[in-house]
Amino acid sequence: MKKKDPKEKPESKIEVKSRGSRSEPDKNTPEKHSFPRLFLLIFIGDFNFLFLSSLIIFLLFSTFFAGPSDKLADASDIYL
Repeated sequence: MKKKDPKEKPESKIEVKSRGSRSEPDKNTPEKHSFPRLFLLIFIGDFNFLFLSSLIIFLLFSTFFAGPSDKLADASDIYL
């Protein structure tokens, strides 16, 4: 058996590395910018607003201009 020297470090010591706090970014991952996501949200939201506003305007005008004269066929319109 080997004799232990008092100056020798133990070999079975496991070193645990902490991932760090939230304020310190990880050095291995690059910084992610939120600009493309924000741009897409604004872009989609803008088209959503345009679609909904045009739909509401179309429904309002269709209800204003649809009257009793816009029916497809009356008995008085058919000529034999």
